[in-house]
Amino acid sequence: MIASNAAPEAFAGGLMIFMCIFWIVIMLLSLGLMAFWIWMLVDCITKCPDRDNKKLTWVLIIALTHWIGALIYYFVQRPKNAAESLVPPPQPYPPPPPPSYPPQR
Repeated sequence: MIASNAAPEAFAGGLMIFMCIFWIVIMLLSLGLMAFWIWMLVDCITKCPDRDNKKLTWVLIIALTHWIGALIYYFVQRPKNAAESLVPPPQPYPPPPPPSYPPQR
């Protein structure tokens, strides 16, 4: 009789441990996705070029679709931004040569 009462208690204890571990995993996953969402939102605001309302469109996509929009931005737009940042900026004209002293005639 005693052994039959121990089995439900062991099952309830194992179920409680499983539920706690499951809750912790879900919370860590949620925090990770939220951190990723904020990272992509900040990246879009600071690095996305402001041509043809592209920045506004991406900010709205990321803000309204949360981590799914952040994931789309990460794979679609972020590589383009990185490639554009690798192109060196145009160089200004070189300075004129210094005048020679005394002037040559």
